[in-house]
Amino acid sequence: MLVHTHAGDIEVVLRAPFERETSAHPPFDVMADLFELTEHREQLEPEAREPLEDELLRRFEASPEAKALSEIGSCQLLMDFAADYFGATIATLGPGDLGAIIFDIIPRKVSLEAAAARGIIEETRAFYAFLKREFSLQQADACLRVVAGDAVKKLEAAMSNTRNFGMAKSLFMAGREAGFDMNSKTGIDAWMREMSSKPLPASFQLPSFGGPARVATPSAARAKKKQRKAARKARKRNK
Repeated sequence: MLVHTHAGDIEVVLRAPFERETSAHPPFDVMADLFELTEHREQLEPEAREPLEDELLRRFEASPEAKALSEIGSCQLLMDFAADYFGATIATLGPGDLGAIIFDIIPRKVSLEAAAARGIIEETRAFYAFLKREFSLQQADACLRVVAGDAVKKLEAAMSNTRNFGMAKSLFMAGREAGFDMNSKTGIDAWMREMSSKPLPASFQLPSFGGPARVATPSAARAKKKQRKAARKARKRNK
């Protein structure tokens, strides 16, 4: 419309209030959904659990708590171990079971040097700080106490103690120390052939030549995350 002023007519355009664009990721309580999985299912099906965990990690990666981290990968392992060993999600995992994962299962299963302990503890602290702030997770403070204080030294000691290693990790770390590329199938196969040519105690059984039992790493967790995202996209295209 036109408004008459001493300087002449001025055209004024009125617009409706600004409307925010609809987010590609509509907000929902992902923690409530993860909690519900353990309430109504005896076993956590990956097809139900993993998309929720991927969304949770997406939010964590964008959070201020994650900004100081050099990389993120341990959280995925933490959630996988929670489901595999305790039938829990991050929404229901208690401090006792978290301690078992950090100081027992990770030293046995995760093929990393003890120097990686600081990164694992710092990421776990940041993750629970995020869960406390963003979702008011009830057990967050108790879980943060598990990884407080001298937790880095405690995990370093556990990861340095070869008596804590499972069979697969023992083979993996020995192969790496011997100079084999244990991040490739070719390197693993070469190390397995080397090991099979040596006499071993009767109590030590080599796994099949398909490769050693799965040994987890944060990088493998990230690769697994990408694979399952790609699989979900493929399923959507085929519908």
